[in-house]
Amino acid sequence: MVRSEIRLIVTDRCNLKCFYCYHNDKEAKGPFTDLYLNQVDAIAQIASDLNLPHIHLTGGEPTLRHDLDQVIKRLKNYGVKDVALTTNGTRLTEEYIKAMKTAGLNEMHVHLPSLNRDVYLRTTKCDLDPKKIADTVANASHQGFRFNTPVSGLNYEGIKDLLDYAYDNRIGVALIQIAPSRDYLGEYGIIGRDKIEDLLFEWVKSRGFKITQDPTYEDFGNSYNIDSKIQVQILPTSRTHDPGIDNRVWVGTDGEKYLFSFSLDENPVVTDSRGLKFLIRSKYALFKSYLNPQY
Repeated sequence: MVRSEIRLIVTDRCNLKCFYCYHNDKEAKGPFTDLYLNQVDAIAQIASDLNLPHIHLTGGEPTLRHDLDQVIKRLKNYGVKDVALTTNGTRLTEEYIKAMKTAGLNEMHVHLPSLNRDVYLRTTKCDLDPKKIADTVANASHQGFRFNTPVSGLNYEGIKDLLDYAYDNRIGVALIQIAPSRDYLGEYGIIGRDKIEDLLFEWVKSRGFKITQDPTYEDFGNSYNIDSKIQVQILPTSRTHDPGIDNRVWVGTDGEKYLFSFSLDENPVVTDSRGLKFLIRSKYALFKSYLNPQY
């Protein structure tokens, strides 16, 4: 069963300028700002009231917050079962990962476009060694960890090297199709989902691995198990504009106001905590109805 989840935008700040992201300008284009901790409490209470056990922390870059461990602890204190984090990994150390897991973090999705330093630089406008980021993840206790890799013409040829690394270290991978609506891809262009899937099957065949499909996510992309060691998903960036199909809602803030959206490509709804609860409840009633027409 695909889980319902709140994507909690804890900050709109980011320290990278990836060319396929809305943060690729000098100033962030998104409307979201840092959540106050009392707003985290209010959202966690809503999740508890609605029996929604999954919250995914995202941004911007969440690790730019000095109090991210406190955000996680507050969510867990309200009974949120699973807390996940998407990060670009640039601030990760083994000690930091341990602290986040101690606070209650269950999953970590690390944006890693390539293991090649030049490709990483051209993608993110940041001259770091991506292999060090990958090694930090691999050396930590990485149950529930995966690499998130948007696929473009720039990093396409290096995907097999990344898959080799992930397989050897038993880290899952999400190969993400960049949304065609991104009109600032320039020379790199869009790589279709069929081509990404062909690449995966070529890699599996060349390595002599066994691949089986997991039908759980068939409405949201394709998911494969490789030798029962790692999971590789092929996902679209924008799953759908139909709020009854996508399992995610995006919640953030602009000062004292809550912002709610079905998609980051759409303008968010400005609301208070009562309105936020109504919107989230309505959204997931639609989602459950889609999964089970007799709901």
